[in-house]
Amino acid sequence: MPSSLPTTDAGVFLAFLKPTSIGRDEALEDEKFALLPTAMTANVLGIKTVAQYRAANAEYEKRHLVICETEDLARVNGKQMLKFLGGEDMGGEWDVRAYREVEIFDLEKSDEAAKTIMVALMQPSPTGAADLDAWYREEHNQQMSEQPGWLRTCRYSFISQQSSSPGGGGGSQELSFLAIHEFGEGEQLGDAVKALDPISEWTAKVMNDAVGIDAAIYRRV
Repeated sequence: MPSSLPTTDAGVFLAFLKPTSIGRDEALEDEKFALLPTAMTANVLGIKTVAQYRAANAEYEKRHLVICETEDLARVNGKQMLKFLGGEDMGGEWDVRAYREVEIFDLEKSDEAAKTIMVALMQPSPTGAADLDAWYREEHNQQMSEQPGWLRTCRYSFISQQSSSPGGGGGSQELSFLAIHEFGEGEQLGDAVKALDPISEWTAKVMNDAVGIDAAIYRRV
């Protein structure tokens, strides 16, 4: 199945915001987030595009997500990004993670912007990385492509993490494998991630072997 070869220097920065203030003004919150793309591209060097999303499940603690694409990871300073975001007074703790591009799986080579994304973060067992990668390439990419509204799947590997939370977001939260499944019109994901039915033996093995999994649905704002 068609997928692009990795561009060594390309990647993404994921900035998760966990709200900590009580009685937040969501309208004001939305206004601030609407200004972030322009402000970030002007203040953080090396960013190509910025898109912001909100978790579909209101109970999910990482309520907001900002995704910054770059063609050269070395040009983007994660600490500078965290400092900038921290100065925007968004009422929460930021967790900024850098990931290097591994694979872009796109059957139709569509340029349609994703209105909904499924973000899947996984940490395989010490011996499970190769099997997880093979599972995506040989089975799971195709499975996801058959879901209503699917546009593309983008996979990345973890590089670094910066956090404004106490303790700085320890290594236990790295979750080194990232997949962003992008969807457009007609998606039927709902508000929570659900396992594909039926669950294959390989899928069950990968899930059981993983030592960490964090997945959520986000919608663009």
